Amino acid sequence: MYTRNFRMVALLIAVSGAMVKAHSVAGPQPEQAWASKSGLVALLPPSAVPATADPMARLLIEDAFNRYAVALDEGRWDVLKSLFTEDARVEVVEGSNKPLVAVAGRDAVLTNFASAWKQQGEQRRHLISNFVFNQLTDSHASLIAYGVVIVANDGLSIGTSIIYTADLRHDPDGAWRFSRLLVGMDKYVGQKPHAPE
Repeated sequence: MYTRNFRMVALLIAVSGAMVKAHSVAGPQPEQAWASKSGLVALLPPSAVPATADPMARLLIEDAFNRYAVALDEGRWDVLKSLFTEDARVEVVEGSNKPLVAVAGRDAVLTNFASAWKQQGEQRRHLISNFVFNQLTDSHASLIAYGVVIVANDGLSIGTSIIYTADLRHDPDGAWRFSRLLVGMDKYVGQKPHAPE
C-alpha cells in the first residue's frame, strides 16, 4: 500500500515538473479543510473500523474505486455501470457543499458521467489513493479517498484534486458497488462540464 502511494507521489512530481502548459486559476481559492468544515467529510478515529474487519473486503473496495477511475477515463460505460447500485446517488461539488451536479439512479449516474466525458474532450487519468475507512461491515462500507486528475491536452497538466466520500454495498453476487459517491473537487481547471439536459 505504501509503495503504491509512493509511486503516485513520484508520478505527480514528475508530471508537475514536466508540465508543458501551466494553468492559472482565477477567482477565490477554497478554504482550507473546506470539505470537513462544510460537513461533507467526517474523518473518524481508527477505532471506528473493528480490527476484525475483512482485509479482503478492503482490497475489493479499493479495486472498485480503481476500476471506476480506469472505466471513466476509458469510456467503459459497461464497466462503470457494473460498479453502481440501482439506486446509486452521485454528487459533484467544487470547494463547498453546494452541488454542481446531483443525480440519483444508476442510469442517471451513467448519463451524467458520459456527458461530462464528451464535454471534456481530452484524455484524463484519475489517480486515487489514501483510502480511509470510517465503517466496514460484511454488507456496508463508508470511506474517504483522495484523487488527482491528470489531463493530456497539448501537454500534461493537473486538472483537479479531489476528496471522495463513498458508501458501498456488498451485493449477493460478491461485488462491492457504490450506493453513494461524492466527488469533492478543490478547484477545477478549465470549463466545468454541465449536467446533461
